[in-house]
Amino acid sequence: MKNSKNIQYYVSATNTIQHYYHVKCKFTSKESETVLRMPNWTPGSYMIREYSRFLHGFQSSNTWNQTDLAEWRVLGEGDVEFEYYIYAFEDLTVRTNYLDSEFGLVTPAALILQVVSEEKLQISIEWVTAKNLEVYSPLQKDSKSNLYLVDDYDTLFDSPFFITDQKPISLGIESSKHEIIIQGDLKEDLKLKLCEDLKKIVELEALTMGGYPNDYYLFILILTESGYGGLEHKACSVNIFDPTKIKDSNEYLKLLELLCHEYFHLWNIKRIRPIAFGPFDYTKPNLSKELWIAEGITSFYDAYFLLQAGFLKVEEYLAKIYEEINLLEDNIGENFMSLEDSSFTAWNKFYKRTNNSNNTAISYYTKGGILVLCMQIRILVDTNGSKSFMDILKGLYSKYYLELKRGFTKEEFFSIAKETTGLNLLDEFNLYLTESIRIPVFDYLAILGIQSKQVNPINDLGFTCRESNRSLLVNKIFQGRIDPSAEVYLGDEIIAIDGVRLSSISNLKSILEDKEAESIIELLINRKSKIKQVSLKLNTAFKDRTLVFADEETKEKNPYWNLFHKIHSA
Repeated sequence: MKNSKNIQYYVSATNTIQHYYHVKCKFTSKESETVLRMPNWTPGSYMIREYSRFLHGFQSSNTWNQTDLAEWRVLGEGDVEFEYYIYAFEDLTVRTNYLDSEFGLVTPAALILQVVSEEKLQISIEWVTAKNLEVYSPLQKDSKSNLYLVDDYDTLFDSPFFITDQKPISLGIESSKHEIIIQGDLKEDLKLKLCEDLKKIVELEALTMGGYPNDYYLFILILTESGYGGLEHKACSVNIFDPTKIKDSNEYLKLLELLCHEYFHLWNIKRIRPIAFGPFDYTKPNLSKELWIAEGITSFYDAYFLLQAGFLKVEEYLAKIYEEINLLEDNIGENFMSLEDSSFTAWNKFYKRTNNSNNTAISYYTKGGILVLCMQIRILVDTNGSKSFMDILKGLYSKYYLELKRGFTKEEFFSIAKETTGLNLLDEFNLYLTESIRIPVFDYLAILGIQSKQVNPINDLGFTCRESNRSLLVNKIFQGRIDPSAEVYLGDEIIAIDGVRLSSISNLKSILEDKEAESIIELLINRKSKIKQVSLKLNTAFKDRTLVFADEETKEKNPYWNLFHKIHSA
């Protein structure tokens, strides 16, 4: 590439026993000093992770100095070489590196030491792997070797690598090549079912959005016990799930929802994005009040697409909505944090939760999804079904991604909303973005003929416990539900209730069932090796909470529910 700086990385993934990636880099410098910098975070996961703590043994053929925790400076013009090791066995997540004898996962922001330059770049990465293992990535690959090419670091940091002996499985989509790599034990019939179901989801999302934005997409699915998580990329997603749960129909739906969620990011956030989301400064937090757009919208559509595709029954879909509502209703975090605050402080609050976060914080995923649900209902009702929230997304995609090739501001988001739907959504919904108040979601659901049903009242302590060596330890306190005069602390051991010894969660539930509603009980507590007695007035909760239609006739004839349940495709 003419007038470009060619930067060549060579990565060895052969040290699977000690779990080190060995990285070498060569380039020609025209400057007397070159800055090398390690990213502190990776796109899609908004927390400073200090990836440089996994970098060891830095060496260079030139004189060099480490000038910051994640920065090195190499002196001298001409040919420059440096190398280092990355430890990759700290944890298996979608946002870190991992390497063992079976497979390797590379999050490039956690592996690649960036050569800081204002010149146009061409970057190559050549891989050496253990025998029988191959490297896969959404990046362009040289047909004759394990060499990948990329034009800039933003693209590189958004393109994971996966090292495995498993072969990609085609989803059989003609107009855009889609593959999935499944790492882990899964029977062939389940693999076939998963691929067939995933194909339906992919095709529905593309149909809804008006086509595929790329020529190739790679799903990476790692099956590991107790694992769960997903991270979106511009032409790929990395997903982790527990294989022991897949046979359970409800858990299988969670897997589909996870894959559906990460795939929809192909449009929402990777192309339809608030202006703060690229290009990035990887040295510091990338603050934005619009993370609710990135994740709230996607969180609404993941279950909505499963409903449209027939994977979720109506009752199951309503149960999922109510589950999200209850995550907010059961806590008092909305008294302290607005939706925009939740987005802005994600770096040190949402991703660094404390034992009191349920009382002081909310999730922009959860509340953002509920807000979009309410917007969707408002749009459908006021336009008699001629418009939907999807028209807003398509309008943003057309103007800011395809035409202007940039992100958008909050004001531009609501301007496009008005232009595409004819409604001033800002006036109605801005309050729920900027203020620490609850969204009246049940009022909006009532328009669809849906209401809350709470049955089977039960006694509630206002706190929960975990079992530890036949002891019950307080692990979460709900300040909005617990008797405010009861002196119960996190970590307290609950020994007995009204003189009856406790030994398990089931034992605790059994005792509570026999108590009168809202009665006062006596707790015997061990706190820091001191025995205390605490009086507590029981709260009333409900064992079964669901969303239901006011009556079956409403379900069949309510025009707004029929509009909501309709697919709004291109």
